[in-house]
Amino acid sequence: MHAIVKDLVPPPPAGAPAGAAYFGKEQVGDMWRDMETLHALGILVRDVKVANYLGGKLVDFSRAWTAPHPALEAISARSLRRQLVRDPAGLRDCVVHVGDAEGWDWGEVKLPDELLDYASGIERQGAFGPDPRVYEWRRWEEDLEAVDAFLETEVWAPVASPPPEEGIGARGELVEEGGG
Repeated sequence: MHAIVKDLVPPPPAGAPAGAAYFGKEQVGDMWRDMETLHALGILVRDVKVANYLGGKLVDFSRAWTAPHPALEAISARSLRRQLVRDPAGLRDCVVHVGDAEGWDWGEVKLPDELLDYASGIERQGAFGPDPRVYEWRRWEEDLEAVDAFLETEVWAPVASPPPEEGIGARGELVEEGGG
């Protein structure tokens, strides 16, 4: 398992069950800005749920696509749109779930308009927030030729097919002994 620790998450409030996800209504705006920042940094989370938040910070990126990622390169515009809607929709659902469980006064909770629009699939100015595919991660690399070689041989290399079993052809058809 690998992890990067940027900040330590404050302990949960007194009385919270051990291991419980938690955040307060005052953190919702920051949580939305964090999501936008992640997309702008080439990270599509793909698994936004209450259990993945601690102290208002997203802590689980196990299903994330991070540029460069073959799926981000191959995804169609329509599929990307659906993915870009899922992250804010997941955040909206987290806020509603925690808010209902905690008995929040919804008149005191300010959900950013962009969050509600994106989560509902409403385009604002022709986009669904930052496109993670356009993040130029290569600018941080010193040896661009090594990066290109790594991408070519490791990330986007074709996957070799296993040899067919005896008697079964590459397409699943029956092959007679000695035949092809």
